Amino acid sequence: MIAMTWQKGAMRTLIPALALLACAQASAQVPQAPNPPTQVPTQVVERASFQVRVIEASKGAPQVDPKLGDLERELRSLHRDYAHFTLIKTETQNLTTGTRGTLRLPNGELVIQFLGLSPDKVQRVRHRVEMPGMNATVRAIAPGGRTLDVLQVGDKLVIVATTVGR
Repeated sequence: MIAMTWQKGAMRTLIPALALLACAQASAQVPQAPNPPTQVPTQVVERASFQVRVIEASKGAPQVDPKLGDLERELRSLHRDYAHFTLIKTETQNLTTGTRGTLRLPNGELVIQFLGLSPDKVQRVRHRVEMPGMNATVRAIAPGGRTLDVLQVGDKLVIVATTVGR
């Protein structure tokens, strides 16, 4: 009777141990997928374009340069004493994140630095603008949007129209 009890106790221990061994052997036979190679995260290079038009405004007979037709309404509303608008130059700066573009103005230099795209639902182009006579400013403009900055230079105005693109 004592021997029988020992066998039942041994069987109780032996059966789960055998089942565990069978599972381990079965999983060893299943082919394992190789570990995928570790990928180094790549930095996305963001790009933006800035079309800059430098415009001179003077007093005199009302006239808008035909090349400024898309700006006429905005220009006429800027300052009632200045009604004659002439396009001095147009330049496009194509920039990547962190890069700077410069443009010569009649009274110094315009500097635009592309800071990147905003992560917002409505994507905006973040950039920093520096101009003579103005504090540096950071702007976030939707692609296709435009800003107008006005600088007094002698008896004329210099208007910097910047259109942001992608």
